[in-house]
Amino acid sequence: MFFRYGKSKLKQGVTKIGDGIVNEFLIEGSDRAVLFDTGLDIFDIKKYVAKLTKKELVVVNSHFHPDHANGNHHFKKVHIGEKDLPTFTTADVYFWLVEDIVKATLERYPKAKKLMPLVDKLIMTKKGDTEYIPLKAGDEIDLGD
Repeated sequence: MFFRYGKSKLKQGVTKIGDGIVNEFLIEGSDRAVLFDTGLDIFDIKKYVAKLTKKELVVVNSHFHPDHANGNHHFKKVHIGEKDLPTFTTADVYFWLVEDIVKATLERYPKAKKLMPLVDKLIMTKKGDTEYIPLKAGDEIDLGD
């Protein structure tokens, strides 16, 4: 299943979606569904999820790290905790993390510079036209049951 979307039903209404690196979850109620995280964007998760459900989809990020949010740009709206709203500037904590990891890796493995286009694709979240909607503690998303 490495670099290929696969799914496994965890229980009624809950499907784990994976690309071999990270997992996302589709939680379906009677009226709507939640896609929890959008993954690394190796593949178009929106197209994949459309094959799994025809219900109105609400997208939620657990947090704004690339392995959880890189597929966000495929969606019009994404809900995320208010303290993790992205700014797409270096103020976003994950940009510090990414910068530090890349710098340390290139210092130790200079030949890895050839892989930078792939690394950029995997770790740099695209802004797109996505609207980010803040979630506060106690907010609920009604799926119909």
